[in-house]
Amino acid sequence: MNDLIILVANGIVAVCGTSLFGYFINKWNNLPIAIYPVVFAVVVIFLGLGIEVPGYTFVLLIIFGLLDGSMHTISQYWLSSSIREAPEFANGAYLFINNMNRAVGIFIGGIFVDAGSGLLLLITSVTCFILACPTAVYRIRNFPNLR
Repeated sequence: MNDLIILVANGIVAVCGTSLFGYFINKWNNLPIAIYPVVFAVVVIFLGLGIEVPGYTFVLLIIFGLLDGSMHTISQYWLSSSIREAPEFANGAYLFINNMNRAVGIFIGGIFVDAGSGLLLLITSVTCFILACPTAVYRIRNFPNLR
């Protein structure tokens, strides 16, 4: 039952994160996007380090849900702003990329969990966030006013 409560809370917070991050992007343009991978990596690291403490884990999972919802806002915002001529195509591309990322991430994460290496799963997640930083910086520097 506790797992269900955590999943429902995570989902509700993810919806709130989507709206909240849209507000932040509108207010501060690319700043929230630039710091997003670093903040998410820190949350994942703290989540991995304190996974055995229930209250601590619950709070971090709520923050994780907020950031997970925010990721969808960033993806949709960047795709729709770069393909203005074809909004239906941008929406389809967003759905495809989102579903593909989830499938590949779950597959790779499942391999690590099956191998019994939670630490490797944590390291891989943080590595992906670190690799996202140059991509975000490239997009922001080369297309600063793309809205």
